[in-house]
Amino acid sequence: MTLLFSIALPIILIYYFFYKKPTKPNLPPLVPGLPLIGNLHQLSEAPLPHIYLSHLSNLHGPLLRLNLGSKPVIVVSSAKLAEEVLKHQDSAFCSRPKLVAQRRLSYNAADMAFAPYGPHWRELRRIATTHLLSPPKVKSFRAVREDEVARMIANIARSSSPVNLSEAAMGLTTTLICRIGFGRRYEDQGSELRRFQELLKELRQLLTAFLCQIIFRR
Repeated sequence: MTLLFSIALPIILIYYFFYKKPTKPNLPPLVPGLPLIGNLHQLSEAPLPHIYLSHLSNLHGPLLRLNLGSKPVIVVSSAKLAEEVLKHQDSAFCSRPKLVAQRRLSYNAADMAFAPYGPHWRELRRIATTHLLSPPKVKSFRAVREDEVARMIANIARSSSPVNLSEAAMGLTTTLICRIGFGRRYEDQGSELRRFQELLKELRQLLTAFLCQIIFRR
């Protein structure tokens, strides 16, 4: 038995390393990167990532591949290919990745924003389209939107100091969500509104945070 194993093992190893040709998927050209981190350092050093990606597409073509840690990422940089991906092949690309932060923030991806494509997501979209985003429903809140925009413009006009438009737009969005979703308006400087704005800011940071578990896990 030992003799048979000693003869068979070298034959198997020789076949595996020299004769077996593993099938490789037909992937786009890979932008050269570094071991372990891939192309992360290139994107982090680019002042404007979209300009850098456009530069890469000029070098490698409209369809290229990056490695963000261990995660391969396909970059589409032409209108024709974008139409192919988003319109003709949309069923193959329309789902969402299983990210830890998003799943924890959305009750294991139970909402429409993070649920994977399938019957549950289609039902959520149908409900939202019919009862929340339909033209009559959107039109019914027109007076609320106009009132809040007028209030924001009036506050900017009364201000005697530079105005942070990002904060003003965030305040407008927060107030609209409160009035449409909860039926009440919180005071501009009230503790409840500030707490709600802090929650939205924290949510945005969690959703856009750099997570090593996502980038480097297999």
